[in-house]
Amino acid sequence: IASPCLSLRALVDPLLGQPYAQWNCWSLVRHLFYAGWGIQCEENPALLVSKVTEVWFRGEDQRDPLLVAQPWDLFILAMQGITSSHVGIVIDAELFVHTRRRTGVVLEPMRRWKPKLLQIARLTFLA
Repeated sequence: IASPCLSLRALVDPLLGQPYAQWNCWSLVRHLFYAGWGIQCEENPALLVSKVTEVWFRGEDQRDPLLVAQPWDLFILAMQGITSSHVGIVIDAELFVHTRRRTGVVLEPMRRWKPKLLQIARLTFLA
């Protein structure tokens, strides 16, 4: 697989601050995977399973997840309990992009969200 058509940051920057009503977490992931790689993701996030591989899972991997994460990885969060309920995409060694209801599309430090991190998944062709 070739590299993406544009850098992830170049794709994300124009979206920063756009409202949650326009970009929920899954629609943002779908848009970025399509814009960057031409990958059509289904409406149902569970159907993406065939296109990704798990590289870290809470409780099963003793490595620091922030050292495992790479650009384009899915940063899957459990907002309440142990069920995945939110997703973003890793930008670099420090930041990931996701959406928040109050602020819309944002870049935030992965470290801040590490306590809620459930899983990191990588596109299979990048693994």
